[in-house]
Amino acid sequence: MKRLNIKNNKIIKTDKYSTIEISVIFPCENKIDYLFYIPLLRQILLNSSYDYKDEQSYKKAQKEKMIVNQFISSTRYNKNLFIEFVLTLPNPLKIKDYDFESAIKFFADSIYKPNVVDNAFDKKSFDREKEFLQQNIKKSLKSVNNKAYNSFINLVDDIGVYKENIYNHMDLIDKANNIELYKIYKELIYNNKPLITLYG
Repeated sequence: MKRLNIKNNKIIKTDKYSTIEISVIFPCENKIDYLFYIPLLRQILLNSSYDYKDEQSYKKAQKEKMIVNQFISSTRYNKNLFIEFVLTLPNPLKIKDYDFESAIKFFADSIYKPNVVDNAFDKKSFDREKEFLQQNIKKSLKSVNNKAYNSFINLVDDIGVYKENIYNHMDLIDKANNIELYKIYKELIYNNKPLITLYG
């Protein structure tokens, strides 16, 4: 295995896998307001883009470009927040006529060319994903295990690290809007410098 350091980014070469994984991590400062906005941003960016404005066309393009896996995760650590975009593709050397560049462009566009209209996320897409998350959160509130866990957290977490969850800040859901989400997106993603790792 060969490892090359290129400024702040890494390329790790190995012949043990038949896929290539690209990880793009945006380091940010964590804020309470992000508890609902980050999951909402994840939903929108994984189901639409400027070129593919609805989930059906977006997922169809994903399959056509033979994308093995694509996801967004976020990790909170004290006052820090890390938003990671991950793409897994087949090794282009093992598939005849595979359009690797087209798949990379699709991934880059999903990050940097979202479905935005007049400095706000598309209202229809925003409302759809907000409703989806809202229903999931309400449904999970009815779970006995979730209720018990949240009660336990509120009793024992003196510092407040684990208390800072969406269940204790339900007002954030009603306040969420597509204009503010776009402002957050520009601050955390578009105008931020990522750390990029390629593996495979």
